[in-house]
Amino acid sequence: MILSIITISYNNCEGLQKTLDSIISQTCRDFEWVVIDGGSTDGSRELIERNQDEMTYWCSELDKGIYHAMNKGISKAHGKYLQFLNSGDVLADVKVVESILPFLKEKEIYLANMYLTSKIGEPVVNPAAVEPSGILNTILFGAIMHPASYIKKDCFEKYGYYDENLKISSDWWFFFRSIILGNASVSYCPVVVVVFDETGISSVQPSVGASERKKVLGDHPALGQLAFFYLDNYEIVKALKNSKIAFLLFRFYFFLYRKWSLIRK
Repeated sequence: MILSIITISYNNCEGLQKTLDSIISQTCRDFEWVVIDGGSTDGSRELIERNQDEMTYWCSELDKGIYHAMNKGISKAHGKYLQFLNSGDVLADVKVVESILPFLKEKEIYLANMYLTSKIGEPVVNPAAVEPSGILNTILFGAIMHPASYIKKDCFEKYGYYDENLKISSDWWFFFRSIILGNASVSYCPVVVVVFDETGISSVQPSVGASERKKVLGDHPALGQLAFFYLDNYEIVKALKNSKIAFLLFRFYFFLYRKWSLIRK
């Protein structure tokens, strides 16, 4: 099995129906679908039960939050690569799986394109995001679009699962650990795969995410000092970036940080 699509949901029956419709309409069904519901009381469980034949695994029970649910989904998935398509998010068209499978080969993480519901026709992720300096800037200043990412399941054993203490920033922290600190291999897929539902918590409460990022970096002083310097002095970094010297210095620092962390363990 190459691909597992993991959907988490809680009291979002309408959104789950949209996700379901996009899943079952795929021209290629060579994937598994894992649904983790948090014990919904709005009819979601009944919707799941009516369509359980479309799912490889499902459960509807209380959990500890978004990332606990995602980690549960990871543990039940059998695919080589995982995609997290939460309730309300939909696959962009009926040929998404058919189009994406040929790309999923040996890289650890593949990044594709997606639309926001408010900006259909304007892909969010693009090739520049996977250039060395581009992806560093994307992670430090913005975010990798989680629903449009395909992550090798082995990465969670190698770099760690989602931090369940974070409410909405654990996917950002995972990408930071795996790509920036772990030097995970990344490739770009020129396919629009998802229409992202902008009514979720990460979209409507951005200040929570910003606070969590600062806390994470503050909890790792050697890493945080460099990241904050990069953020605070980006104009200087940008001026040096053309020669790639600044970026190489930063990556060398991250390399030393990673090695020092392993030694301390």
